[in-house]
Amino acid sequence: MLELSFDRHHSKPPFPDIPPSELEIWYENNGGAGAFGCIQDGRHWMLLPEVASFCFDTTSREVKAFPYPLVGEDQVRDTFLRCVLPIAVQVQGLEVLHASAVRHPRGAVAFCAVSGTGKSTIAYGLSRRGYQLQADDALAFEATEHQRPRVIPLPFRMNLRPSSASFFRMDGSAEAEEEMWAESMPLGAIFVLKRESGSCHDGLINCLRLSPNEAFAAILPHAYCFGLKEIERKRRMLQQYLRAAMHVPTFELHFPEGLERLPYVLDTIEQAIQPRSHDETDDRNDGRME
Repeated sequence: MLELSFDRHHSKPPFPDIPPSELEIWYENNGGAGAFGCIQDGRHWMLLPEVASFCFDTTSREVKAFPYPLVGEDQVRDTFLRCVLPIAVQVQGLEVLHASAVRHPRGAVAFCAVSGTGKSTIAYGLSRRGYQLQADDALAFEATEHQRPRVIPLPFRMNLRPSSASFFRMDGSAEAEEEMWAESMPLGAIFVLKRESGSCHDGLINCLRLSPNEAFAAILPHAYCFGLKEIERKRRMLQQYLRAAMHVPTFELHFPEGLERLPYVLDTIEQAIQPRSHDETDDRNDGRME
């Protein structure tokens, strides 16, 4: 696993001075630039404004952080876990979904969506029903040619929004503990979350099993990647997501706004991940794991 080291011997975090056309920019949901990246002399750089710059390459086990003055190491590490580590391991060959996940006897169950949809809330809600947490915000996997895709553990901290923490009666002052599983496990199912504004047809929750082609189109927008300029890396990335779409049951889950509906959302997910009996027909709207 990649290790984070600190270098505070700079009055300002170093970052290569390159033409704007060579910058990679990651945008927030509100359209603002959240991070900047570039490649110089074989090393990858990321700059998280007002936090730190980070440097890593394609083979080293070290990611070096250059914090801004007065920024504490815990804040830098939290930024590393959420923003930099997923990109760094993708650069080194894994694929990473913007997803939270829980552990199921048949494999990890992933929930991918744009920020603020409810990935962490749903994963944490299932953890209260006995499922162990596997990931929050970043789920790494590898999909080799003749094997079912496997989840590769990354360290994470569960991060709930204040409204969700209040719903679960969590102490807002409690600091999130860092977690990490020691072993890999199969990727058992993927849910692409779609939270509907308004009543969502009077509160109806709809879980649809996707075809492989639909699954590929649905999960690819939630992929972490440093950039798409390196042709060979882009080819391998698309290939691994195609394998995941072919071999992992993928569902599109539509649900209404409002935490009061969360128990019913969790019920729907639990029903979907129940294995089908051998005498059931293969209906793609059946909404269950194989």
